Amino acid sequence: MKFCIFAVQKPSIMENISFEEIKEILRENALGMAELRQSQKETDAKFKKTETLISDIGKQMGGISNNNGYFAEQFFVQSLKDKKSIGGINFDEVEINLKHKRKGVTDEFDIVLYNGDSVGIVEVKYVADKGDLTTLIERKAPNFRILYPEYADYKLYLGLAGLSFLNEDVKKQGIAAGVAILEAKGDHAEITADNMKAF
Repeated sequence: MKFCIFAVQKPSIMENISFEEIKEILRENALGMAELRQSQKETDAKFKKTETLISDIGKQMGGISNNNGYFAEQFFVQSLKDKKSIGGINFDEVEINLKHKRKGVTDEFDIVLYNGDSVGIVEVKYVADKGDLTTLIERKAPNFRILYPEYADYKLYLGLAGLSFLNEDVKKQGIAAGVAILEAKGDHAEITADNMKAF
């Protein structure tokens, strides 16, 4: 039995296209590439505008957040300066935005109240949540002791102030932990400190 193999040769595409047609295809390709490059430039410009817009919105949101925080702080500062008392403990002095660095520890305290044997630290938030309560108890209180050793023998009381609270549980948890809760009620601060304890 014999087998024969025939090679079939495909005609080249180029054999059926004239030189003028090739030039026309290349010209169309060049135009298409130019349009693509122009489109890419326009897309890049739109992305740049979008990035700038997002950055501007971020700055504005940061500004709004800062303004809200400042407003909340001023509200509670004024309330505590008018009546320097939390949970039946009267204070003599009120300081705001106390910042200090010592032994590798850096912290800032929104409102600090003093008398002869007690210090009150009030953390102020526009909207207070559970994380703020945890930070106050677990970081702010110990850091104050490190940063201000001159108050080592003083009783340390904590307060969480908010123009609003994320939910009622935050207030309940704060009260149960012995933290005073300061809320905005109309034009004054309402303080719940029945269970306040020294830390």
